[in-house]
Amino acid sequence: MRVDTIIKCLQDRYKPGDELVIAWWDIDSGNSLIGADDDEDIQPMTADEWALTCHALEALTDRANEDVCDAIRWSVECQRSGS
Repeated sequence: MRVDTIIKCLQDRYKPGDELVIAWWDIDSGNSLIGADDDEDIQPMTADEWALTCHALEALTDRANEDVCDAIRWSVECQRSGS
């Protein structure tokens, strides 16, 4: 998702003091994951490669959101049970 789209969505839906759970990955994170930040033999991704990667992973968002939902439920249950 493009940053301008994310910013508009946040501004339209939330107040500045609202608390959110947010996870994001940028090209620097991606380059770190493939080892391009510490291995001269691994070329960093190009902007085009990163854009295609972002689009390819849009379907992953649903699965990742399910994992976050499970973690939120677990955290609330632990807080309420005193664990």
